[in-house]
Amino acid sequence: MREAAQAYGLEVNRHGKALCPFHNDRHPSLYVANDHYYCFTCGAWRCHRLHCKVVYLSPTTQP
Repeated sequence: MREAAQAYGLEVNRHGKALCPFHNDRHPSLYVANDHYYCFTCGAWRCHRLHCKVVYLSPTTQP
């Protein structure tokens, strides 16, 4: 999951957190694990579906 997130341009820090692409995020709130992700701000979560949600985002909604 971390490699998939990085492939889509999300910068995952050493703690497994990144800026959430599903809302206007200024502080890393998206936790990226090996098998899922979860946003502590907007509640977005999935197992193996990060690439699907990122692909369908419009350019105006990406950070």
